[in-house]
Amino acid sequence: MQAQTRDGRLTAGLAGQAELKKILESLGFTVIETGQESWLPTLVHEVLRRNHTDPMVRAVRYQPDLLAYSPRFPLAWWDAKVNTRPGTPNFSLEEACYTEQIARTRKGERVAIAFKDTDGRWSAQWVDLLRVNADRSGDRHDAKGSQTPYYLVAKDSTEPLGGFVAFRSRGY
Repeated sequence: MQAQTRDGRLTAGLAGQAELKKILESLGFTVIETGQESWLPTLVHEVLRRNHTDPMVRAVRYQPDLLAYSPRFPLAWWDAKVNTRPGTPNFSLEEACYTEQIARTRKGERVAIAFKDTDGRWSAQWVDLLRVNADRSGDRHDAKGSQTPYYLVAKDSTEPLGGFVAFRSRGY
């Protein structure tokens, strides 16, 4: 499989974010778009996207995509990810994104990551409950695609999105 271009990844990511927003709204959530694509000027993003180590830059760049609330579900950040590689047991997740979302949970914030697989199905999990199967951060310059450090997260550590929301709605 050929690596996607940056524009292709961005287009897929934004479409996934919009789709997740619609799904959450259909489940009774109030959803606000909060990702840096919503408010950060392109010129600033272009400068910041090359910095992988500054915690302040990381907090801005990896602001979760959505903030969502339902009377039956706790207020939580949601980050949408789209899988582009069929037939794999893992989802990929940028190391800096994972690190930032874990830092948020350590401060007491709730962060759910929702993944859309190549078959169109969505699954989700709290970021701190995801199981990292492999650390590919050392493969940065050998990697196809964005050439950013990433982790492989076990698909079986996620739940179908509807079940994830329904289970938490019964008593979080």
